Amino acid sequence: MKKIIVIFTLFLSISTSLAQQTSNDLRTAFNTYLKAMEEKNYEKALDFYYEKYFKIMSKSEFLEKLKALDTNELLDGENKNSKIISVSKSIMYDNVEYALVESQVNVYIKFKDIVDKEVIELVKEQIEAKEKKVSYSEERKEISYYRNSLGIAIKDNGWKIIPYSEKLALFTKTIVPSEVLEKLNLQKN
Repeated sequence: MKKIIVIFTLFLSISTSLAQQTSNDLRTAFNTYLKAMEEKNYEKALDFYYEKYFKIMSKSEFLEKLKALDTNELLDGENKNSKIISVSKSIMYDNVEYALVESQVNVYIKFKDIVDKEVIELVKEQIEAKEKKVSYSEERKEISYYRNSLGIAIKDNGWKIIPYSEKLALFTKTIVPSEVLEKLNLQKN
């Protein structure tokens, strides 16, 4: 009887340790991705994207679009204070591990002097319609807000991500099995 208890205790501690390691590995990878986005190191950030994500747009096209954000004539954008809010329990499906990661970033949009007040107000209204806690500094001509995002983490040669939103749900279904989406509470039967 004591042997069974010792074996059971050992089994529990090993499985808990493995689950903790998975969570730590995932958090490390996702934090590295978030930091790369903050630093506008888009090439490094895109290395964390799951390869099948680039079915809709090639990695090089995606990279060009991200870099174009930094050359906007009307505004400068910046992400700061990115952090992971939660990581779901991982799910194994067909020998692939999945998890849902929720993150938050503080977004700053600073308008250049050539931008009219009316344009700034229009942009602010559009952001307020989608985001909570939007603030505007007239002195700095800057809008800031917190944006929460979801990502599906997939363990494939290390942890990779797929950004997730309702707008991307149909596309996501072509990459992530429906059973996994259901278990991650992203899809109803």
